[in-house]
Amino acid sequence: MMSLGFPEKPKNPWSLRRQYFPSKAGGSPAWLDPINLPSGKWSVCDFCGEPLQFLLQVYAPLDDESTFHRTLFVFMCPSMACLLRWKRHPETQLRSVKVFRCQLPRVNSFYSSDAPSEDGSQQPLTSGAMLCNWCGTWKGDKICSSCKRTRYCSGKHQVAHWRFGKSSHKDLCRQLETCGTESEFEVPNSNFGYQ
Repeated sequence: MMSLGFPEKPKNPWSLRRQYFPSKAGGSPAWLDPINLPSGKWSVCDFCGEPLQFLLQVYAPLDDESTFHRTLFVFMCPSMACLLRWKRHPETQLRSVKVFRCQLPRVNSFYSSDAPSEDGSQQPLTSGAMLCNWCGTWKGDKICSSCKRTRYCSGKHQVAHWRFGKSSHKDLCRQLETCGTESEFEVPNSNFGYQ
């Protein structure tokens, strides 16, 4: 029998940034390789085609140069119908829960080969991919046709962000169009993947 532990609130919020190699549950993933993210069919539920949601990640390095940094990421479809469909037919190759492994050698282009500082000042060596402004999980390959600044991983997330109450993209998009400069307004959650 193996005990995985219990999630707890971090003592320092900065410890959840990717350069600190966190294990965590919920929120957005701290991608180990911030450029080469799963995409296409790998990032969606095989049953409904909707983007998978981040569940947890576990930093699990091995004593080998090629796997000095290793993280396992677990994603799942939020639809109970898809989860039950998969449970009823485990022999199918279709999945509503997916696990990804990412590993890097100690010397790599993303992080220092030295242990990260314990004061929150550590910075990654390179920035990450532009992520979806709605979920902060997957690459934002689709761009808002009006403001040309906000990114999405799917049409569903663009629609959700457009309709999202008081802080909807619909309102911000109009402001971005009229001001014409990026420096006056910052797109909410646009720093996903950069810390």
